[in-house]
Amino acid sequence: MISQYSKEIIENILNEFKKNENLTKLYLNFLNPIIEHSINKFYPYIIILIFLYILLLILILIILYIVLKNKLINL
Repeated sequence: MISQYSKEIIENILNEFKKNENLTKLYLNFLNPIIEHSINKFYPYIIILIFLYILLLILILIILYIVLKNKLINL
């Protein structure tokens, strides 16, 4: 008996969420602010991570150059 009422309530809620107007409201009022906030919080860390990757790439290239230069000199 309670199960039937629960199913009806869940179906009604899902049907309301499927409506385009409600999806738009949900996106604009709930999802969009969460995404914006997350991006604003993680942005400095992403920039630092990109900088570290570039620095690591430069160091790898320098080390590779030094190793190859020493190999060529010793030949």
